[in-house]
Amino acid sequence: MMELCGGHARLMTQVGVVPGNCRQVVVVHAENLTSTTGTVNFHVRGEADGPWGQSLIATDARLGKCGIGYAIDDSWRTPMGSFRLGQTFTTNERDKNTKMPWFLAGKNTWWETDDDYWLERYAKGQPSNFNKLYVGSSKPNRQMESLNEDAYEFGVLIDHNPLKRPGLGCAVFLHCQDDDPTTAGCVALPRNALAKIFHVLDYEQNPYLSVIVDSTDPDHTPACKRELNPSPQ
Repeated sequence: MMELCGGHARLMTQVGVVPGNCRQVVVVHAENLTSTTGTVNFHVRGEADGPWGQSLIATDARLGKCGIGYAIDDSWRTPMGSFRLGQTFTTNERDKNTKMPWFLAGKNTWWETDDDYWLERYAKGQPSNFNKLYVGSSKPNRQMESLNEDAYEFGVLIDHNPLKRPGLGCAVFLHCQDDDPTTAGCVALPRNALAKIFHVLDYEQNPYLSVIVDSTDPDHTPACKRELNPSPQ
């Protein structure tokens, strides 16, 4: 299968569709589009376009409540495809060991998630902070995701909406598993496994995450939250 990656046609591989200069990749495998769980393997290679080594870290993953697919806002789907791993953060003041851009998350940090609020401004050509970090002494009167949560002891942005366009999804992270058996579209890993990945991710290695589905039978495509409820409250 041939797909576009960074404007260039590339072959689908065992680690997804990643650019030649990607040397680290988190690979999520799921059975089908309705899957809410999967397996994760972390691969590296020593040189650009070189062969991928065996998995260095293997674990389980919890996925979106509505499965996998086209992950727009409020879809509760984990996005399918290959995406750059970007901003990282941690709530653990004692554990900041990463080679990625990072910040310390706490009670004054939120993620901008109000697609309706920012879409109105985006449509008028006004600046938009959608799908970005917000830091402040108090939360503005709009929808935001608090980063001061146990699940965000370690967090990594899965940059599936790099243009930050309202409506196309936001706040999709690699984060720690909590008591919820599913996510709102994120990829949740056991805390110790994610800590290992967090510590070895390196911005200079152009890390990616790929979500690969073994069967994409359209009969197993779950309805998203907005399809079930066109006017979510």
